[in-house]
Amino acid sequence: MFRATFEGAAIGILLSDDSGRVFKSNTTFQEMLGYSGEELDRMTVFDFTHAEYIDYERNLYQEVLSGERTFSD
Repeated sequence: MFRATFEGAAIGILLSDDSGRVFKSNTTFQEMLGYSGEELDRMTVFDFTHAEYIDYERNLYQEVLSGERTFSD
């Protein structure tokens, strides 16, 4: 059921590890960014974050991982 929901979602979804390395993305996300799943699997979430927001996103990511934050804006 998870796989069908993940793959059939109308929104882009990706899964990443604690360091931000992408290990799974759905077709919608791949189409949004213009990368194949294999290409995304070699990237981190910070590779497609605008340079202006890298530090902000890294801080948010760490806050979520540490439990300080349960959501992001």
